[in-house]
Formats: sequence, C-alpha cells, structure tokens
Amino acid sequence: MDHSFIKTYPNALSDEACDAIMDQFWKDEWLHMPGRTTAGVDPNKKESLEIGINPELLNYNKTWHTLMQPFLKALEKCVGEYSDETGGKKNSGFPGKYKEHIGIEYQERWTLHPVYNIQYYKPTQGYKEWHTEVVGTPYTLERMLVFMLYLNTIEPKYRGGTDFYYQKHTEYAEKGKMVIWPPYWTHVHRSQISPKKEKAIITGWFTYKR
Repeated sequence: MDHSFIKTYPNALSDEACDAIMDQFWKDEWLHMPGRTTAGVDPNKKESLEIGINPELLNYNKTWHTLMQPFLKALEKCVGEYSDETGGKKNSGFPGKYKEHIGIEYQERWTLHPVYNIQYYKPTQGYKEWHTEVVGTPYTLERMLVFMLYLNTIEPKYRGGTDFYYQKHTEYAEKGKMVIWPPYWTHVHRSQISPKKEKAIITGWFTYKR
C-alpha cells in the first residue's frame, strides 16, 4: 500500500475538455490576474497568470458554467476514489465514537471550496518556493485536501512537474491527470520550473464546513 497519500488519476479529464478550458482562458483576458500566495502577490515566490473560478462566474457566465461541468464531475469521481483508497469511508482509523470527528468518514462535513483557480505558467515561471496549503491563517485552517489537474503534458526531461519534499517524489505534468494530497506540513511541495515549456493547471481545495 502507498502510504504517501499522494494519489494520481490519469486521464481524469479528456484532452478535448482540457483544450476547451485553456481556449476560453485566453479569450477571457479581462478575468486574468497575477498569481498570489497567502502573503499576496510576490513574483519572487510565485509567478503565474490566473483566473479564479467562483460561484458568481459560474452562475452568470454560461460558457464557463458549461466548460467546468466535465471537470467537476471528474473531480467528484476522483475524490470519491481517494476517500475509498485511503480508508476514509470504510475505516477512518478512529474507533467507535471518535470516527465522526475526523470529517472524511462523513462527507457532509466537508465540501469543495467554492473558489478554485486556473493557473498558467510561462517557461521559467512557477510556484518557486517550498510551501504547504495550511499555514496557520484562519482561512487556510479549514483546508483538508488539495487537488490539482494538469491541463497540458510536459516531457520529464523539460521538468515542469511538481516536487514533494518529504516524499522525495516528483509528479510529472500529464494532460488530464488529477492529483490529490493532504494540505499539511507533511506534504511540502513546489513547482518544478521548466526553462522551456509552459504549464497550466486547475487547483483548489476541499474544506471543512463551518
């Protein structure tokens, strides 16, 4: 059994769906914003171009609403498999009365965060610093899973994947592949910076409900 809790789901989204999302990304330049971390915009740490997908955009923009449906269905399927594979539904690891407190056993206690991001990186760009998704600020403490879907493929020789520090593991960028992992200090990670290739992903979190 793989105990890293980094799970991958190749071909979770079709090439056509990935391409359609990026085509619309470039059409809607008015939605573009610079990449930011929890500390704000700092190109020395993270350099990217992004569109935030939020409920308002999906409610009032039929194009984006339609485009994101295949992705959301794929994400739902993958996170369900993740929960099964890690024992979340069948065996939480907590006996008796304690099971209800860990959240993953009872999925009504956690949900997809309403805002997630499409991120584009030019060659030499990326999230350059080692980082984790929970950093002690109030709005990061609710995060309980991270997801990322690669929207293009980069051959490993060109780098451009994602490095996990403690696991000594690199996840390569493969179009349509979903990756899910815990957001905590156990899974410190960063972008592999590709000097020659561009990269695009969709990423966000599942969070505990208040």
